[in-house]
Amino acid sequence: EGAVSPADYPGHFVRGLPIGDALPCKGNWEFYCSGGWYGSYEVRRSYDGPGLDREWETRGSSFSRLGAASNTLITGTESGEECHVRLFLTRSKYVDDSLENGFPDDTCSNKLVVSSYKHDMLLKYTETMDEDTDVPVTSGWQYVSPIKNGFTGRREVIDWSWCAFRPAYGYPILAEIFGQRLVFASTAAQPQSLWMSKTDDLNNFDTGTQDDSALALTLSTTSQNGICWLMAHSFRLLLGTADAEYIISSGNAASLTHATVRVENHGYVGSAPVPAIMAVDKVLYCERGGGRLYQYGYDFQSDSYVSRDLTVFADHILAQGGGVTGGTILRKPEARAVFTLKDGTLALMTYNSMHEVHCWHRYETAGKITSVASLPNGTDSDSLFLAVDREEGRYLEVIRDDDVYVDHDREDYTSTLVTNSLTSVEAKVQKAPVATVQVCLAGETLVDGVEVSCDGVRWDKLDRNDRMLPPGWNNLITSGHWDYETVVGLRVRGDRPLRLLALQG
Repeated sequence: EGAVSPADYPGHFVRGLPIGDALPCKGNWEFYCSGGWYGSYEVRRSYDGPGLDREWETRGSSFSRLGAASNTLITGTESGEECHVRLFLTRSKYVDDSLENGFPDDTCSNKLVVSSYKHDMLLKYTETMDEDTDVPVTSGWQYVSPIKNGFTGRREVIDWSWCAFRPAYGYPILAEIFGQRLVFASTAAQPQSLWMSKTDDLNNFDTGTQDDSALALTLSTTSQNGICWLMAHSFRLLLGTADAEYIISSGNAASLTHATVRVENHGYVGSAPVPAIMAVDKVLYCERGGGRLYQYGYDFQSDSYVSRDLTVFADHILAQGGGVTGGTILRKPEARAVFTLKDGTLALMTYNSMHEVHCWHRYETAGKITSVASLPNGTDSDSLFLAVDREEGRYLEVIRDDDVYVDHDREDYTSTLVTNSLTSVEAKVQKAPVATVQVCLAGETLVDGVEVSCDGVRWDKLDRNDRMLPPGWNNLITSGHWDYETVVGLRVRGDRPLRLLALQG
């Protein structure tokens, strides 16, 4: 009376009408359908045996609506344990409007076909003996091969594993996009491991044997130094640890898969835990300690990736500031790499890898620069943003090319050039060496605010009566004398134009 339903008694009621016998299967099966039939067929699977009192699991269904026979083909694979499959008719059209008139005959050649497979059959020979004469009355072979399965109840399978990212193991400190995959790297428990998502599915990290399956890699090295930086470059993933540099690729331009992935070593410089920078076509990274900057790129002569020191002629720039803590790059109007140092100053490098031009300069402010970032600014020069800690608080500031160079509305902008290895031929033959150092200017500039130095420490104003320095060559005069192969410096303050073309002695 509606208080119960067949669903409340699994095993007592079978939904649908079984068609044909249950077939043992350990491979492929197909449901063939033809003709114009109306209703639903289901293919079901049982691990418990061929009887209707067993647990039957639906593997597929084919449904054809009234007036529009679809005749959908169903296929499946039972590649695990041996089981039984069976066909069930669950819905059909009445002959008339009344159920009492019955169902139409199934004359459409619908059938379930199971592919053959190697199966060891076990047959038992039995005889029935006459009790009086002890003579066999009947005999025959009986099929007694059971489907090996010790579990007869319902099955629930949960696919689980220990999480790679959790408070006990730590979380990745690096991330990159490479080959349509999201890449994580370096946790506290696995500092040399990388995890790559499934191709075009950045949230799926299920590993497998398909070409687009997710990947989990661990560097095989003699030391366990953690990964310090990642950078995707063409069809290669570049990375650096505290003692070496590596390339992850498929060995050619083919897609990266579980079968083609390769990890190759390309140098033993060692890196600081500072994110690398993609500068035009090369990667810039800081060595261990942050005192030197290296360019990492492909070299045709050695047919490998090599590291080149970009601070070889200015090794004091980064080291005197305590080492690099972070950086960015300005790409317009020309490439300039910008780095924050531990002492709160800023180091910039004009970067032109094609012509091998790497010119370093330093910037200071009345505070401590903690981080930098660059953003495009349309057709104008890229904007450089600074996070600066000052006495009155923390400020987010921007360097503006189209405005007065004033530092936080208090300090004048200062540009300093210090170089060495100036040699004067005349100075070598004089008893008291005195050399003339000249600068070549592209346009005139104010004398006020220009200072020179003969040692990089003491700065003197120019000895000029004129208010302006004309374009062309101008002599620099200081209170000291010039020694050959020593240091010379030029410093300019204030809101003023100064375009320096050359400096010679």
